[in-house]
Amino acid sequence: AHRRRRLAREGVFKNIKDFIKKKIGGSADNSNLESSFFSTPAPPAVDTAADLGPGARLVVNSKNPVGQPFSGEYQEQPFRRNDRPVYAKIGMPPNSQAVYLLYNDAKQWAFTPHSDGRADGWAYMPDTAMSPAEAKGDFDVWNGASWVPDPTLKVTDKTAALQQKQAEAAAAAPAAAKASEAAAPAAAASKGSQAEEASAVVEEPPHEPVKLPEEVSSLGRLFWKAHWQASEKTLIHWPPAPDGLSNKALPSHPGVKRGVLPNGMRYVILKNAMPPQRFEAHIELHVGSIDEEPHEQGIAHM
Repeated sequence: AHRRRRLAREGVFKNIKDFIKKKIGGSADNSNLESSFFSTPAPPAVDTAADLGPGARLVVNSKNPVGQPFSGEYQEQPFRRNDRPVYAKIGMPPNSQAVYLLYNDAKQWAFTPHSDGRADGWAYMPDTAMSPAEAKGDFDVWNGASWVPDPTLKVTDKTAALQQKQAEAAAAAPAAAKASEAAAPAAAASKGSQAEEASAVVEEPPHEPVKLPEEVSSLGRLFWKAHWQASEKTLIHWPPAPDGLSNKALPSHPGVKRGVLPNGMRYVILKNAMPPQRFEAHIELHVGSIDEEPHEQGIAHM
C-alpha cells in the first residue's frame, strides 16, 4: 500500500512539473517557480504628473465585491472611440484578458474586454461626459445572473490630482518659509523653558474604556473566542459573545457545488464570472512527511 501511494504521488508531481514546464518553458525546477510563474511585477511608483508618461491616468475603486475586480489604474490609449478617450487597465498579470474603460456605441461608459466600442462588457453607466471621471451616474455591474448597481464604483483622474497637489505644494512653500522665519525668535526664547519642562514627568490621567463602534461590533465575537481574558486589560470594551457561538457552523456560499467523483475524489465548484473565460483550479493532496521516503524529505510541502 505504501508503494502504491508513493507511485501515485510521483505521478501527480510529474504531471504538475510537466504542466509548469509547458506553461513557462525551460526547467520546472522548484527554485524558478515563484519568480517565473507565480509572481506579478509591481507597477513603478508614481510621484509626479511627469512620471505618469503620455496620456492621462485614471484610478478606479469600489467597496462592493461585484465591482472590486475593476479596481486599479487605467492608462489613456493613443486612440479614441466615439470622440472620447479610451483607457486600459495596467499592472495586469501576464496573459490576462485586457480590460478597457471606454465610451461605447450605446453612449455608455463601460468596462469591457473589447476596444472597438461595441455595446458589450461587464459594467456600464449611461452618461455623456467627455471623461468617466466627470460622469455623475452609477455603474451597473453584471454579477453572472443579473445587472446590479454599484454606487461605490468610482473613477478619479490621477493625473489631475497629482497636478493639483504639486500646485498646492508650490503655492504653500513661500508661506511656510515666512512662517518659519517668524517663529525663529519665539523658538529661541522658549528654549530655556523647554529644558526645564523636559525634566518634569507629567502623568496622564487613566483613559476611560472606549466602546467599539456598532459598524464593527461583530469583530468582538472573533476577539472573544481567542482572547477573552486579555480583553479585560485593553482600552476597548469588547461586547460579549452571543449564546452558542462556538457551536454554530460557518456559513456556506449558496453558489458552491460539492460532490464526489466515482474514483473517490471530492470536488468543490464555485462559478466566478470575473475575469471571463478563465478557469482556476486548486488541488489538495492529503499527504505529509509520513508518506515520504528518506530521499524525498520536504517534497510534501511543495
